[in-house]
Formats: sequence, C-alpha cells, structure tokens
Amino acid sequence: MTKYTIYVPNYVDLKGIQTCPLDSRAEFVTVDPETFDLDAKRRKHSKFILFEKDHFLVYEKQNPEPFKCSYHSRNHVMYCMGYLGLTMFISHNLVKYEQEDGCLILRHPRLLVFIFRPDAECLDAKNRSCCGDIAEFYDTVEEEDFDKFAEIARTKESCVEGYFVVNRGQEYHIVDTQNPSLRYTCSPAIKDGVLSRLGQNIITIQGLFDEDKKLLERREKAKCAAGFKLCDNQGVPLSEGAEFELEIYNEDYHGRKDNIGGGNEDDEDDEYDEYDEDVSVDYLVAMELHKDVISICAIPLEGSKFGFTVVDGITYLTSQGCYFGFGEGDHAGSLVASPEIPPKDRRIQIQYAEDGNIVLSGWDGSGAIYCDWLKASCGIIMASTKEAHMRWSKPLKLVIKF
Repeated sequence: MTKYTIYVPNYVDLKGIQTCPLDSRAEFVTVDPETFDLDAKRRKHSKFILFEKDHFLVYEKQNPEPFKCSYHSRNHVMYCMGYLGLTMFISHNLVKYEQEDGCLILRHPRLLVFIFRPDAECLDAKNRSCCGDIAEFYDTVEEEDFDKFAEIARTKESCVEGYFVVNRGQEYHIVDTQNPSLRYTCSPAIKDGVLSRLGQNIITIQGLFDEDKKLLERREKAKCAAGFKLCDNQGVPLSEGAEFELEIYNEDYHGRKDNIGGGNEDDEDDEYDEYDEDVSVDYLVAMELHKDVISICAIPLEGSKFGFTVVDGITYLTSQGCYFGFGEGDHAGSLVASPEIPPKDRRIQIQYAEDGNIVLSGWDGSGAIYCDWLKASCGIIMASTKEAHMRWSKPLKLVIKF
C-alpha cells in the first residue's frame, strides 16, 4: 500500500484544506519553514508533497522540478503518484491536466464521499479508485446521518450536483442531495459502473431501482424452464444426437438475411432483393472447441460440431461427449467442457432469447456467456456470473447451423 508523506508548513491552515480519500494513507508532518531542509527530504523520499497556502507541490525523483498543483485535484494527483507516478502520467500524456494560475488542475466536478474510517471498502489498499475526489470521514455508526450528510454536501463547492456517496463496509449508498431518503445501495462490484453512468447522466438514482427490477425479471426468465425444447431454424424440435454448428448472431448480417424478399416487390432498388453472401462476412464468427475451452473462429472456417442432451429436465450443450460449464481456477471466466455434469453453481443450459436466438445461461439464472469484442471478427468468449456483466452486458446470441 502506498504511503504518502505530506509536509505542512506551520503557516498553512490544515483545517482550511479539503480532505480527500487518500488522506487515510498519508502522514501529515508539520514543519517550521525556517528549519525545513528541502534538499534533505528529496534525498530521503522518492516522492512527497509540500503544502502551500493556495497550492501544493509534488516532488518526485524522476522529475528535477516540482509539480505545482491545485487543491481541486489533490486526490487524483495523489492517485497518480501512488500508481505510476505523476511524472509518468504527465510525460506520457495519460491524463489531461490543464493549467490554472500556474497550477495543474483536472477540470471536473468532484464527487463527495462520506467514509466510515474504521471499515470502508474504498480505503482498501487494493482499491486504486478510492471512489471519490473529496471526503468527509466519520468514526462511529451513530454518526451515520444521511440528512446531516446532505446538509454538508449542499455547502460544498465545485462538487457533483444531485448526489453524494456514503461508504461503510462493503456497501455504497448513492444519496440524493435534496432528498436523502432517496438512496441506492450497491456493492463494490458495480460501484464504478453505477457512478460512471450517473456522472454521464445516462441514468438517475430512481432509474437504478427500475434497472434492478428489470434485472430481477431477466434472472427469473433465465432460470431453468420446464418443458424446454431445442428446435431447428424452422421451429421443429431436435432429437438428442443431432449435430450442428453454432454461429454467433450478428444483427447486421443475420438481420439482412432474415429480411430477404421482405421489401416492396415493386421497388427495384430494394437492397435486400438480392442477397450478397459475401456481405459482412468479416462479422461472422463461429464457436469451436479446442483443448476443452470454447473459443471463436472466423467464418468461412468450419466450426466445431455441437449437440445436446437432456438430464433431469435441463438441456445441456455438449460436444465430443463433454458437458459445458463455467470454468474455475486457471479457467475462471471461460466456458469449459468436461465429461461430467458440472456442479449446480457452474452448470450452463441452453435457453432462448426473446428474439428467438439461442443464449447460454447459468442453470439458476445467475450468469451467462458473453463476448468481449476486440474488433469486428475477433473477440473473447467469457462465461461470467459477475453482477456487472449481468446488469450491463448483452448475452452472446447464437444461431444453429446445419
């Protein structure tokens, strides 16, 4: 864990400087400017901070001159120092600092977070983000008063308008500044995604509750369905023993193919009247099995042959006599094959999406198969039970091909 040394000349009023989350990892040392030996400190530390009244200075061995920084961006500057070093971030243009009155500043509204000092996930040494830009610390559960916190939030300048965050333990409360009774609680797993979407005005706090409801509905639909039957593209139920390839559904390609002849017969310029089989071929990929791990290959390469079997009412995808499930250990995050039916918490079943395409989901609705696309015809198959994927990623859709 990075420890920060901050030297505070006795003419600097520390109470007048806004605290930030990374202060929890800092040692504040009051010094007399008359006897303070700057050169000795530079020899002793690879990096440290020196407070001034209206700015602070960052000293790093990689840079001969100190960086003069605005207090507005102090937490971000300290994050850079503790990660790669502020010198590295600036020299490689990894962050867009601007100049204001000769100081480096990152122009963005600051997020206020109230932090329970004895136990807060955002203070974990492994947590680089530290959740917010400025902080107010509290030390007892009795001090956790959302109405009082809202009053404090309304007095802060240059802060995110509309909400603030409270972190105690593994819970993050996103609280409406004007209506503290409206607050959304989330886990560390989705905290960054939630705050990012709020910050971009993609969603509101009330919208997060609506999103939860939809997620619950999706999970219920994804659970093992009684009487499920796998069918071919004509809706005819398949028999166990049937073999097929699985092609990854691409709306640009399959959508056009499904609409052949669907246009106006009198319109000679209808682009779908004649279908060019080479159109969007770069977007087509198929699933294949290699060394017990599913991957993808670009068409026109031939994909692996798959089948299915029904055990205890659950339709399992199979290939080469193996069942598929969520990987663990070295294969965590992968869709893996094994000759035995996986344990319940790692089982994968075949289901239908609302548009009729095939999806592969967890037996209990808690996970699904996704693809992280690197480019148009290249991606990584992921078998994930993570809440963030369940909430914001679209499951991989597949098409049976004979």
